[in-house]
Amino acid sequence: MFTGAKFREKAAESLESSKKTDIPGEIRKFEQVTKSFTELAQNEDWLAQNFNRIIHSHELNSANEAS
Repeated sequence: MFTGAKFREKAAESLESSKKTDIPGEIRKFEQVTKSFTELAQNEDWLAQNFNRIIHSHELNSANEAS
């Protein structure tokens, strides 16, 4: 499973790859991939920071069974 740090590492790799080409289509693709990995890293960080506030499916199942 990926962590925020791993996604940032992949984003950095994509950014470096975009610097090694002069083909506009490839540059755009690498920029899109970099953005996606950066957003995934931010999402992972948010989930880690807010894990205790999230409703988990096993909690929903327990609540439904109690009703």
